[in-house]
Amino acid sequence: MGVDEVQDRIFSCVMAIALSCNIFLALWGSILWIMAVVYGTRDGFTHEACHLVALCNYLMWITYAAVTYGLILAIWSNLNPHYIEIGIAIAFVAVVQLTGITYVNDIWLAVAPLSTYHQPRWIRFISYYWMFTKKGRTRLKGRAIAEANSIKEHYNKNQSSNNTRPCDTSINELLSTAATSLGMIDYDVSIFEKRLLGDWFNDAKQLKDRSVDCLKEYMPLRLAEEVHKLVKVRYG
Repeated sequence: MGVDEVQDRIFSCVMAIALSCNIFLALWGSILWIMAVVYGTRDGFTHEACHLVALCNYLMWITYAAVTYGLILAIWSNLNPHYIEIGIAIAFVAVVQLTGITYVNDIWLAVAPLSTYHQPRWIRFISYYWMFTKKGRTRLKGRAIAEANSIKEHYNKNQSSNNTRPCDTSINELLSTAATSLGMIDYDVSIFEKRLLGDWFNDAKQLKDRSVDCLKEYMPLRLAEEVHKLVKVRYG
């Protein structure tokens, strides 16, 4: 088997993966868009749509990686041994890629510094260009601290507000406080409240003897854990 045949087979495989991801990304993205138009105002749509959005995100990044690798392989296979032309073509691809990555990185740094800072170190180093400079790492840490302080301040305001309320706190307030402490500020918890009300839990104190396993049937696991902790603090 010749080198050219091996390169052709690898290129075909990579492009098949890229094409498949691109097609399914368009399919699932279109379905998500249609459902958002029709059902976007329904309770729970945003929470349940997170899984499909995550799938589309994975497909997009796989397409990105496969297309990049396929382009480099195609340039090398078709222009070899004309190294000047290969250099020019790969340089153009690199400029376009790096420009786009820079803009995406800047958006992440601006809107989600705290979640970005808490990503595994190896993901940060392969995903964000500013991780390779001390100035960039310092800027990320500073913005993450600022966002954390903002969340903490918002949480403390809620806590001080809670102290002026009756002891029996409403289900909605309890869920909102728990979501805020997890960084989900102003998250709509009404769907979880309705699930609890559906089983006649109409007061936060009634959740006192409920386990995390019980609560997670009504809400995401992390929220259930935080609600359980808050109920123990408030009601013993």
